[in-house]
Amino acid sequence: MNVLMISPLTPESGSAIQFWSMCRELGKLGHNVYFLERALFRNQKKTSRNVRYFRTIDVFPFLPLNILLSLIFNVVVSIFIKADIVFVLKPLPNSCIPAIMKKLFGAKIILDIDDLDYEFYKNNILKKIMFLFFEVFPRFFDRITFCSRKLMNYTKDEVKLCKKDIIFRPQGIDYASFQDIEYKKELEEQLGLGRCDTLVYLASLGITTALMVVLEVFKNICQKRKGVKMLVIGGGNNLNSFIKKSKEIGIEDKVVFTGFVEHEMVPFYLKLGDIAINYMELSEANMYRVPIKSREYLALGMPVVSNIAGDDLDIAKYLYLCKDAKDFEVTIIDILDGYGDERNLAGKQFVKENYNWSNIVEDLTSHFNNILIEKN
Repeated sequence: MNVLMISPLTPESGSAIQFWSMCRELGKLGHNVYFLERALFRNQKKTSRNVRYFRTIDVFPFLPLNILLSLIFNVVVSIFIKADIVFVLKPLPNSCIPAIMKKLFGAKIILDIDDLDYEFYKNNILKKIMFLFFEVFPRFFDRITFCSRKLMNYTKDEVKLCKKDIIFRPQGIDYASFQDIEYKKELEEQLGLGRCDTLVYLASLGITTALMVVLEVFKNICQKRKGVKMLVIGGGNNLNSFIKKSKEIGIEDKVVFTGFVEHEMVPFYLKLGDIAINYMELSEANMYRVPIKSREYLALGMPVVSNIAGDDLDIAKYLYLCKDAKDFEVTIIDILDGYGDERNLAGKQFVKENYNWSNIVEDLTSHFNNILIEKN
């Protein structure tokens, strides 16, 4: 099977990470995969078995120009790729327009929707534009895949999708990449963590993250407990704002920002931590999200302190759930004081059995094959 996959995002996004993971698994299964995405100068070119990789580099300071460049590039490259299936991420122009064009030439096209993206925009005009994309683009696709059942049901009603056109696929991780991870003492020294108890927060530091709240919680923890640091793993458009915030509240010597880290290196950074944090604001957009980070934390066997946000009830019993910011503070201190249990170890086994990309993508390919049979 020839599969063309198009990501409209740069590799620093969690959505782009999971989409690339699906691409790699398709290649491992023996399919010929062509992967197109936007990238930044610092991002490495990707390689994987049976995968041909293409990208545009964001060269403009104005995001819409980079999206336009990506759109033109994706349309032109797609013309020369013979694809049975076109699988694209998010209802955005630089992924959906090339796919719709390929449909005119006989390909079956599938759209993956993993977020209610328009709800993250505070600007009314941008929000209306993103909502228009969400309303219009899915109607052209042969199938829509979802990792959130809440989002699946919402979209089905909002866009008037037929039940037969919907595929549920769990939010997966590359479980093997988080096993037998060596503790890198030199990395600990490089980051200046020393012998501190370390909290880790993994995120793409853009409009979806709630790190400002987490920094305030951590400030309160520092006032009550010595010898603790926080490692913030990831880069993004708002990185400098968070660094500035840590200075304003007087914890800049306690918080280490790594900036962008290639995803293959993330397990080694997480390994340096004692407690993992997943905090999401209680918003309309976050109700429909299924964060990757909680699964990756659990795959390492880490205790995960999280709030009840997102559509992630399947793993809720393996997390230390908190009601609010104050509860986060108390729970983290309790775990550091040795009052935790072993729910995270049970969670590790649950993730292995239910959220391993190798199993999820194998099931997804059976859906692809059924779509191709319809074609003939």
